[in-house]
This record gives sequence, C-alpha cells and structure tokens, in this order.
Amino acid sequence: MTLYDDEQGETIRLARFDPGCRVPAHDHDHEGGDEIFAIEGELTDEHGTYPAGTWLRQPCGSFHDRASPGGATLYVKRDHLPRL
Repeated sequence: MTLYDDEQGETIRLARFDPGCRVPAHDHDHEGGDEIFAIEGELTDEHGTYPAGTWLRQPCGSFHDRASPGGATLYVKRDHLPRL
C-alpha cells in the first residue's frame, strides 16, 4: 500500500510478505537507497535475521536476497538517501 509518493521519486509503502515469501537476489539500482522498519514478523537476508522493531538502511548499490519465512509487515521508505 502506498502511503506517500512525491515527484522527486521518494516513496513510502506498507508492505506485507506472506509466509515463505522471497525476493530474488538483486542490487539496489534505485537512486536513493531504502530504509525498512519491520513492524511485525521478521525479514531475513544474507547478513542475518531482522525481527519486529528492527530498522535497516540500505544505500544505492547494496546487494540483498530477502525472505520472510513466517511473514512480515514492513514500512519501506525508498529513494530518499543522498548518493555517496
């Protein structure tokens, strides 16, 4: 569900991952990276497991392979971080 979307490309969404959901491995090709807050459930990637209450910050060009074995609700803010 889109919560915010502006003309510069920044977006904020509420995302729900069903149990067993997996996002194929990819790099961050969008301009301003993203930040994710796990509201409930947990998210995993090649670096670890992130339970509810965890905040992740991923700059443009970072690589990840996300999954949610038990399902998750996430707040996702994209394309707002300055390029390094």
